[in-house]
Amino acid sequence: MIYKLLLVTLSLLCAVWTVRCQNDVIDVLRDLQEFKTLLQLIQEANLTTTLRETGPFTVFAPVSTAFVELPESAWKSLSSDPKVLRQVMSFHVVPGNIMSSELKNDVLLSSTEGQNIRINVYQNATGGEVLAADGCPIIYTDRKASNGVVHAMSQVMYPLPGPSITETLSHMQNASFLLTALQKSGLSETLSGDDTYTVFAPTNEAFDKLPPTYLEKLLTNKMALSDLLEFHMFYDVSFRPAFYDGFKIRSLQGPFLTFHVKGLPGPTAQYTVNNATFLGLQQPTRNGVIHVIDKVMISPEP
Repeated sequence: MIYKLLLVTLSLLCAVWTVRCQNDVIDVLRDLQEFKTLLQLIQEANLTTTLRETGPFTVFAPVSTAFVELPESAWKSLSSDPKVLRQVMSFHVVPGNIMSSELKNDVLLSSTEGQNIRINVYQNATGGEVLAADGCPIIYTDRKASNGVVHAMSQVMYPLPGPSITETLSHMQNASFLLTALQKSGLSETLSGDDTYTVFAPTNEAFDKLPPTYLEKLLTNKMALSDLLEFHMFYDVSFRPAFYDGFKIRSLQGPFLTFHVKGLPGPTAQYTVNNATFLGLQQPTRNGVIHVIDKVMISPEP
């Protein structure tokens, strides 16, 4: 009897040991050494136990330097608001075992936070591919775990996606003039639909730099206003990894937009489109992305 009891106990211990030796996603993150900040935030968001469960889970894992490169206001929001922290951490997790072979351009993955992560595959200046999730480059993939897989990212997916482009602009500081212009031109409805767009959003100060008489004419001429605004957008979704020095793309109005990048691609690089400089973080939305810029771009075509 004692012998049988001993055998049962040993069998159970072996089973527990076997399961434990099959590293879960938390173990994989620990073993890779470059996710200490992420692991700390997962713990603070009370998600560690969840990510040790059966799953499976696909984790888009920002390396520790990604958090250092966040603007101070973004880091303060994460570190001081438990609700925001849990939302952001949950947004980096997708139910299921999603391998890199499934990460195709314009694929939408439903995160555990509830919103979609948009996958994009862009071409860089040398013809190679850049794989990105919500505009954040994925630097290596397919680190398998017993309950899922880990893909490493060089940036944090923040801020979270907004609703439509139009509605997101209505909640953004310093975009009220642009929103008014879109409403007067009729383009606010276009940017509220299901088609996808990339929009370059001049700030209120950018519009203030224009001559008052020019602004007045714009606001009373729907066609001229539409032309100006359509020069600030194009079809499809292009986050910053899509742009490299000398990159060109045709605007919705027709003329090309030309991009320049100073510094290594990433959050510390300076991006410009025509004569306008990108400001702050890119803002994903349900139907595209918004890049805030410091100038109104004047089209070469009337």
